[in-house]
Amino acid sequence: MAMPNLRFKADDGSDFPDWDSKTLGELGSFQKGAPLSKADISDQGTPLILYGELYTTYSEVTYTVARKTEKSSDPKFLSQSGDVLIPTSGETAVDISRATCVMQDGVILAGDLLIYRPTEGLDGRILSCIVNYQVKAAISRVAQGGQVVHIKESDISKIKAMFPVDPTEQRKIADCLYAIDDVIAKAKAEIEVWELRKKGVVQRLFSQEVRFKADDGSIFPAWKTLSFSKVFSRVTNNSLSWAKLIRESDSSTHHPKNIHYGDIHTRFGEVLDLAKDQVPVIKDDVDCSRLQPLQEGDVVFADAAEDDTVGKAIEVYNLGANVLYAGLHTIACRPKITFAPKYLGYYLNAASFHDQLRPYMQRTKVTSISKTNIALTYVSVPSPQEQRKIADCLYAIDEVIAKAKAELELWRELKRGLLQQLFV
Repeated sequence: MAMPNLRFKADDGSDFPDWDSKTLGELGSFQKGAPLSKADISDQGTPLILYGELYTTYSEVTYTVARKTEKSSDPKFLSQSGDVLIPTSGETAVDISRATCVMQDGVILAGDLLIYRPTEGLDGRILSCIVNYQVKAAISRVAQGGQVVHIKESDISKIKAMFPVDPTEQRKIADCLYAIDDVIAKAKAEIEVWELRKKGVVQRLFSQEVRFKADDGSIFPAWKTLSFSKVFSRVTNNSLSWAKLIRESDSSTHHPKNIHYGDIHTRFGEVLDLAKDQVPVIKDDVDCSRLQPLQEGDVVFADAAEDDTVGKAIEVYNLGANVLYAGLHTIACRPKITFAPKYLGYYLNAASFHDQLRPYMQRTKVTSISKTNIALTYVSVPSPQEQRKIADCLYAIDEVIAKAKAELELWRELKRGLLQQLFV
């Protein structure tokens, strides 16, 4: 094993000792987690960490625990600050190779977790980074299984790792990463605040609790209420399959693009800005000649979801020379009347409209809604000038949020680069 590319120096400018090499078994002891699961989560009680949260909630170091349980636990399953947690099962060998260091005493560490307690003199935060980055590939190679993969203590304990032997160097590395984590946490909190503000503005605008005025100070006309079928016509649903027809995302105009219902839920906001957003493109060998492309201002609904977010919509904006199609599990609609750009994207996702869909949601394995039921709703239509003021206001907030997210990603990229130099 080679020494890391980046090394800290002592306060007097001298070099720290070379890193040593030992097996993971020599660097700590292993203990299986408590026999608890998601069914044991409660609103109050003792902090609890479940193995699945290492995939969704926690990164290399955990300072705040999200879950609680009212169940009691054997003291051997309670964390000591600096313990490293490794999931023993996952969907793929790559996914399973991860860890978090919990910096809190007394947390119940649940089943399908390996509690990895570092030896005296080794900072758990450093050990967590070693597992996540330096020996990730080695752990993947010893994972076993098909649809669900598992790792055993006996296998990973034999894996060798390089580690800094000097406690001062360990602390310098950990403190540097903590400083970046603190910036990232504050950036995430800022985004959450802006998103909460936006939610409040949306609610007040579309409930008409707050109204804009014309530039001359006069009051805009009363809003009209029109049936959905009078406002929209339906565009043919092309039902392009994600697995067979979609490849990487692209911002160029050289390839036709496709909106998948999953992307409506996770990738895009209320407005799909083709000048900015990366949209998956269709493979070159797919014949699109019979497909009906979308137009500027069209709205695309996701007709399926795992929860009540079904019916989320996006408005096509800044289409330019792009060729765009509605894909699998979507309902594409075209306005029959002229709307201010971006207004429909915001209105159709506001609670005042989305609540109309709830009685029609069909719940089986997934939640779905049909084009017939969407057509039973009503649309609030302000004057074009008021539409424009509403849309511009909300889009301005979106741009603030987008800028904050871009800055957050830069900090995350900085951290990834630092970890790459330190541990890989």
